[in-house]
Amino acid sequence: MPVIVPGDGGGPAPTPDEPRYATSELIEETLQELSGHTTDVGQVTYLGESISESTTTFRVAEQGQVSRGVAEIGTELVYVATAVDGTVTLLPTGRGWGSSRPSAWAEGTLVTFQPRFPRHTILQRINDVIGNLWPSLYGLGQTEFAFQPVVQAFSMPADTEDVTNVLYDEVGPQKAWVPITQWRFNRNAAPSEFPTGRSIILPPHLTPGRTVRVRYMKRPSQIQSEGEFTDSGLEISAWPAVMYGALHRMVASLPLGTAGVQSAEAREWSRTRPIDINQLAEYFRGLHELEVEKERRRLQDANPITINYTR
Repeated sequence: MPVIVPGDGGGPAPTPDEPRYATSELIEETLQELSGHTTDVGQVTYLGESISESTTTFRVAEQGQVSRGVAEIGTELVYVATAVDGTVTLLPTGRGWGSSRPSAWAEGTLVTFQPRFPRHTILQRINDVIGNLWPSLYGLGQTEFAFQPVVQAFSMPADTEDVTNVLYDEVGPQKAWVPITQWRFNRNAAPSEFPTGRSIILPPHLTPGRTVRVRYMKRPSQIQSEGEFTDSGLEISAWPAVMYGALHRMVASLPLGTAGVQSAEAREWSRTRPIDINQLAEYFRGLHELEVEKERRRLQDANPITINYTR
């Protein structure tokens, strides 16, 4: 995936029919963007051997890059107690530091000492953003069931937040799904009758046994580093909104003042006009809000909500 360059609005977002991409790619894109605004990115080497999730002593490839304190292996944070001749020893409780998850890592996995922007923290900020997108952005789900006129109220999945439309497999050779415009969604259904706490009430005139298809909104969910971005329930087109939101949160957490830059051109420019952290954070916040609005409109256009008449 291309790295988004601030200043051009991120370019066109990937279309929903493109292949899904890994959460790790989003983390790396965010990290690359952050690294372009600071010279303090930590010392980097790699594992000289594979380790299990409980290993506390291991070798790294470059001895000169080793230092005590917090280090990062892949997406896991560890705490280095000693480092002698390329052999790193962690504290007995040094795995899974900072609420990260201990994992097995292969030889050659990147190791960063004193990371300025830990991948674990970036993933936390990404999930913070995803958790705050509702109700502007949402995932879409679908459920089907056979209509029974003696029931009328039917269970809905527990993650249903609202219903977008209800369709009915009408009897006949036309094989058409006809919209139902008279229904009522109950998000506080009695658990004794509906274990999910969600139900939908339909009119009684539908043909018994025919299939009803309900499309619904659901809150975006958190993602894991080894998973896919679309595991959140969001479509790929939402990734710029999530990335810019994470960038805003990460930059806003930097020390007040100015941030260094890495490129020679940027360093020369910053001698007379340093980058202000607050301005940079606001810049990313503006891009985040712009992308959220773009995705909200796209969702509405692609999935129009059927007007219903409450029973």
